[in-house]
Amino acid sequence: MDKERTRTLIEALQEVCRKKSAAGRFSIPDAAREFTAGLEKDTILQLAADRIAGAMERLLPKAVKSDPTHPAQTSFGFAHMEPITITKDKTAIQSREMILLEYRADTARLEKKLVGYKYARRKKPDIEALEKQIQERKRFDPRFAKLTAGEPELPVWKAKELDAERRKTARAQRNRKGGKARQGLNPKSTT
Repeated sequence: MDKERTRTLIEALQEVCRKKSAAGRFSIPDAAREFTAGLEKDTILQLAADRIAGAMERLLPKAVKSDPTHPAQTSFGFAHMEPITITKDKTAIQSREMILLEYRADTARLEKKLVGYKYARRKKPDIEALEKQIQERKRFDPRFAKLTAGEPELPVWKAKELDAERRKTARAQRNRKGGKARQGLNPKSTT
């Protein structure tokens, strides 16, 4: 909201409060109706849109998480990520589509959230789940960074697939070569 509109709203609110306070007690809903009656329609619509945007920002991740048919939920195999994330610039993005910089910014957001969870009112399982989520993200981050070195716009889902494929190939190569037990180099081996 721009400064001019904010100043107009504050002045209108002060005027309503002066009138209502002169009578002693007053009802907040009545004051709100009187306040909005004196505003232009555009201003009222902007206030409503700002309020709805704030509510969407809070509720959208929960709504998507609870809807198994949402496109962000389908084939979302990352235990350490929410299906949808709200970025700093108030943009909703499917978490699987995040690039490395967004992934790191979201991890930093979760670390700040964890600091807020350190108070007694938070349940221990919630704290442990958030700590685990951050650990998993930090464990994947260096691999994600390595995979995006040549392609900075690589989304996290593609990096996760490439990483799994690379690990599977490396595991197969180790099995073909054989470990110490297969080569008879391990003295504890019975083979």
